[in-house]
Amino acid sequence: MIMLAKIDPKTNLGLDAEIVYNGKGIAHIYVCENNYEKLVTIFKTQDKTQQKWDKDFLLKAKAGLPSTIGVAIGLDRTIAGLFGVTVNDLVIRGKLSNER
Repeated sequence: MIMLAKIDPKTNLGLDAEIVYNGKGIAHIYVCENNYEKLVTIFKTQDKTQQKWDKDFLLKAKAGLPSTIGVAIGLDRTIAGLFGVTVNDLVIRGKLSNER
């Protein structure tokens, strides 16, 4: 699940989905949490190396930010889908070319 995805109170599941192309997931799409108190809790519980506090986003949430949508595109997955190869092919070839 995506850290900033809004949780549906009825099902207790994140409001997110995966975009699939050619049978492979290439991106996540999600509804961002816009409740200030929940966002502060999320950011406080994160590992410091994961994400820095986005002060502007928190200020906008405090002021009443409407629901927004985020998209997280996996570049490696997108390239693999477009060229008909697997992600493993891309990663392995990259590692082999760096070892030469």
